[in-house]
Amino acid sequence: MNFNEKSVSKKKKALTFYTMRRKGKVYLFLFKTVLIGFLAIFLAFCGLTLGFMQALYHDTPPVTIESLKIPESLSILYDNQGEQILSMDNSYFQQEYTSLNRIPQDLQNAIIAIEDPEFYSHDGIDGYSIINSILDGFTKENIYGNSSLITEQLIENLDPDFQTNNNFFSRLEYGLRLHFKSISLEKNASKPQILEYYLNTISFSNGIIGVNAASKAYFNKDVSELTLSECTILTAMISDPYEYDPLTHMDQNKSRRLLILESMEEQGYITEKNMRAALKEDSYSELSASKTKLSSLSSFSEAALENLFSDLKEKYNINATKFYTLLISGNLHIYTTQNTALQAKAETILNNSSYYSGEAKDAQSSFTLIEQSTGQVQVMIGGRNQKNFLINQPTEDTRQPGTLFHVLATYLPGLDTGTLTLASTYDDSPYQYLDNKKEVESKDGIYDGITTIREAMSNEMNIIAARAQTDVTAPVSYQYLTNLGFQHLTESTLDSNGNTITDVQQSICSGSLINGVTNLEVTQAVSTLGNSGYTSDPIMYTRVCDKNNQILIEQESCSKKTIHPSTAFLITDALSDASTNPDFSNLIQISGSNQEKTDYWCTGYTPNMTGTLWLGYADQHSFESNDTEKQIWTKIMKEMDPNSTSSSFSKPSNLVTATICQESGKLAVSSICDQDPRGDRTRTEYFTTDTVPTTTCNTHVEVTICKKSGMLISNDCPKEDYIRKIYLVLPDIDQETADSRYILPKRYMTDRRCTFHSHSQKETQD
Repeated sequence: MNFNEKSVSKKKKALTFYTMRRKGKVYLFLFKTVLIGFLAIFLAFCGLTLGFMQALYHDTPPVTIESLKIPESLSILYDNQGEQILSMDNSYFQQEYTSLNRIPQDLQNAIIAIEDPEFYSHDGIDGYSIINSILDGFTKENIYGNSSLITEQLIENLDPDFQTNNNFFSRLEYGLRLHFKSISLEKNASKPQILEYYLNTISFSNGIIGVNAASKAYFNKDVSELTLSECTILTAMISDPYEYDPLTHMDQNKSRRLLILESMEEQGYITEKNMRAALKEDSYSELSASKTKLSSLSSFSEAALENLFSDLKEKYNINATKFYTLLISGNLHIYTTQNTALQAKAETILNNSSYYSGEAKDAQSSFTLIEQSTGQVQVMIGGRNQKNFLINQPTEDTRQPGTLFHVLATYLPGLDTGTLTLASTYDDSPYQYLDNKKEVESKDGIYDGITTIREAMSNEMNIIAARAQTDVTAPVSYQYLTNLGFQHLTESTLDSNGNTITDVQQSICSGSLINGVTNLEVTQAVSTLGNSGYTSDPIMYTRVCDKNNQILIEQESCSKKTIHPSTAFLITDALSDASTNPDFSNLIQISGSNQEKTDYWCTGYTPNMTGTLWLGYADQHSFESNDTEKQIWTKIMKEMDPNSTSSSFSKPSNLVTATICQESGKLAVSSICDQDPRGDRTRTEYFTTDTVPTTTCNTHVEVTICKKSGMLISNDCPKEDYIRKIYLVLPDIDQETADSRYILPKRYMTDRRCTFHSHSQKETQD
């Protein structure tokens, strides 16, 4: 045998090839086996799927327009004691059925363009919707709101059944069944019939159902009279009536209206000229004049339902039409936080016309009450005699907070950051805002001179707040206000002229804002002070059960620490100085109004409850309230928490006291600061341990004067002619203040001394 190197190498190669060939046959066999297995599984899956779909198709009842009509099984609202408040009857819903030939073609085209561009060409489903429903089964957690086709939306929205089982198979089954129902409806009804029923059943906000009811509510005209611009404004609301409400969220509505007009232009429904004309039309100005009275629901019930819809939308992705279907036919049991007894007491007082007089005789008012520890809204009144408008005043109507923001925007963040103490002093003298150079108005045209934060807090002193704001800074105030729950502040936007405007400026302390604040926002923010620095999210219901008493959704308030407990106590203690209710010493009040005198506020709290009252006119004209808001608020709050005297605000352990001078804010000098010609100007003040003053007063000075000459004493003046006086050392100002007559005279700032006695002695010697 030949075992040379070449022969051995050749045999190795042959052996390797043979081995690889055998392995290849094995791999090929395995591949074929696996492939056949996969094909078998795939075919079995397809067979099962087709069988499942066929069974599902035959199990799906035929759908007609008549079958979509909703049977009544009304939902019920309960108060916090489980007592029924109301049943959702037809008095809540506004609906007027209108034939398709009376609905403007522009409105029909607008809805089709943005919702279902292929409406007239598909048979209720299309390839995209089928694929989309399968993918949604894998990728989405909700079964609702995933269809973009008008026919499927109509069927889904008017189905009174509500499913909460959101696993993959339930989502897949729901999607397929919806497709089959859509095909069935398309066979049993024409496209115009489907569109007509859709347009008459889509829901807007405030119980408005159908485009004709919406047209009358928002534009005070029949739907047949709508312009292209008005048609697109209403169309913009369909995807979310609250988010795109043109009264409360005009900018969002405008953005979506533009998208709709562009879609209509791209699809050939309108020309570019039509689009430009619609955008120029001043349709939004007509909205403010048409806040027509709507349903018989109270502001509380309206707000609770809106709160519930928002939460159901977030959890289950339902739209407004589906929500209203559930209210009409779902037999929901909605357990709210309303305290019916307190609600009735507050309404009785608020509606008593004898409490309104002078220029405030016909003013509107609203009131909100929150239980601080839970965040539960127990009382909400949207107006005298429960007048209900498109805008729910306590939750949606933004008004200027005015001097309320002295406390919330300036003193609160200043104290919390340590920038201010209650002893910090500022001069109440003529002043301009540093950023816009506008003059800051003094209270009642009087300048009080040096004032502490404690004194300013309960006296609405504009200039003190403005001067303190320079130290607190606007960005810090903005952040604190946002944390307190104010949602309508504007960090930056453009005005109608394209100029940048913002609320983040020094004048934020005056509460003159771009948008304003709501009653509920003020109540939530102020409740932080009564809740030891914790802000609770306001809630208006605790749970909702379906007709089988299964819980659909529950709500618990979420509290967060917004400010230090010491800050809450310091503000409470300072405000208590102004209390005019000796029998209710734990009733803390904060009042405020804007410079234009269109909005008057009175808010405050006990250790348990926070209540806010707003007073003003719908057309926002100026008037003098003569403290009407304070008087009504006090009457209501005494009824809301009559046991408040048995509880108190606890003092945090990190607070200490020090005796300070109220002219300098520094440690008082004995026998000087307490000898001010106006009286004792010392005070025992609270401080956190890291803000206690360490220097003594240098604002008060003591001078000894000779009573014979009125000059500083000299060595020749006998002690019986000494007169001891206390003056203030302050910067020179042009405007006279309450301090002016007590400022150290310039003649005492020199070295000139009394010469009377030295001359007398010389004459005697001569």
